[in-house]
Amino acid sequence: MIRPGRALRRLFQREDGNAPIELLFMSPLLLWGLFGTLVYFDAFRVEATSIKTGLTIADTLSRERALVNDAYIDSMYELQKFMNLHDRSPGLRVTVVRYHTKDDLTGFLDATPHYHVVWSEVRGTDRAPLTDQDMSSLVNDLPITNDGGRLIIVETWTTHAPALKALPVTTIPTFTFAAPRDVNVCFNNDPANPLTDLC
Repeated sequence: MIRPGRALRRLFQREDGNAPIELLFMSPLLLWGLFGTLVYFDAFRVEATSIKTGLTIADTLSRERALVNDAYIDSMYELQKFMNLHDRSPGLRVTVVRYHTKDDLTGFLDATPHYHVVWSEVRGTDRAPLTDQDMSSLVNDLPITNDGGRLIIVETWTTHAPALKALPVTTIPTFTFAAPRDVNVCFNNDPANPLTDLC
């Protein structure tokens, strides 16, 4: 009578085999690993491109000395679409905020520093422009600046459709910010009327 333990030990100690049969068994696993790795790194490529796009737009705005208007934001959106060739209709939201450490009414130091939205513009998405009420949820994601300091926030949303149809289509969000270099980044669609400047 053959003992089960001895039979298993003898089976695992065998070194003979049939290469075509083993390849047939291993091919699905090898193909799954190969395509899974390609899809995995393609998603990282899309995310890296989206981050670079947000950084490029934020850096461009941070150097702007002239007034920003709708045409300027439209050109930034066209730049985003050019850089994200895999998604021809990405989402973009550009917001300029002002940091406060004092109470707006009394002028005394406020126990909870906060941000106010100076202006916010959206392109290619149904998301609404940011408002003062939205800033309470973002305050922990932004750095502390001096009182009255400005930040440019650039948010992007890129749709990624994996090469393998078995995986779902996902939206990759990015969140980038930069401080203006020299002057406040003001928004005005009517440069002839300085009273409409949003600074």
